Amino acid sequence: MAQLLAALVRDGGGMSPQERHKTLRSLISVLCQDQPIILWIDDLHWGRDSLEFLFEVLEGPPIPQLLVLGTIRDEALADQPIERELLERLARYEQVTRYRVGALDDAAMTQLTQEHLHLAPASARALRRRSEGNPLFAIQWVQHAVAQEWAVIEDEGVALKQEAWDTLPKDAIKLFWQRLEDALGALPEPDRAGGVKALAAAAVLGSPFDDHEWTLACEKLNFGHKESLLQSLMERQIIRPAHERLGFVHGLLREAALEEAARRGELDAAQSACGTALNELFAKGDRRVAERLYVLLKDS
Repeated sequence: MAQLLAALVRDGGGMSPQERHKTLRSLISVLCQDQPIILWIDDLHWGRDSLEFLFEVLEGPPIPQLLVLGTIRDEALADQPIERELLERLARYEQVTRYRVGALDDAAMTQLTQEHLHLAPASARALRRRSEGNPLFAIQWVQHAVAQEWAVIEDEGVALKQEAWDTLPKDAIKLFWQRLEDALGALPEPDRAGGVKALAAAAVLGSPFDDHEWTLACEKLNFGHKESLLQSLMERQIIRPAHERLGFVHGLLREAALEEAARRGELDAAQSACGTALNELFAKGDRRVAERLYVLLKDS
């Protein structure tokens, strides 16, 4: 029975989608007669067929002992209008409960870093600060450190050498840059290179950063699509409001923007634009920018 179910999911068995959904539903109903079943559908936002199958499950007779668990990355829905609409429709069914899973809290990260990754307390604390509650990143960081031989076994656990903190795991940077690149994809093709510099300018200004300061910096960069870029970033939950300012949802998104701009030779231009914008504001009497201007000049 399980093999037949897998075959239907894999190639459809030559059936139409509606026939396949009804057959899958019947098979699952039979399997649930003998034992409780958890049907886990990962990355549900990529699976239109899976979403349509769930309507068959919800609208047919109840299936006792069946729990369907679907996981979704909100930021991935920005470019999936059909899937987003289907998910909104699903959420209106009384049988459906939606849970938002945020970053892991400090207790959970402590359990991950010390009990599962077996880090020494000092390294565990440092990794918790660096990962900001992102478990995947924490695991990638430790794997990277071990592969580079930047980890040593001590009495209290695995300690990460200073080299492990001085560089970011390439896989992690690539992962975060892909999210930024997706947001840049909302811009016209000729303007995406300017969007990289605009992203770098936002990162240079800090997190959180002032929207007006970013607007001025974008003007210095001759980038005229700042509002479109901001909308794309917010739709993908890359940037969010933070106490009347804007901030990257994770510090590594900011670092990925800086590293990519540096790789392309565009970071100096972004820093120069930010410095000019802040200097003009300071000259007009806005003393709030003094500290940021000092840090920028010191680090440039």
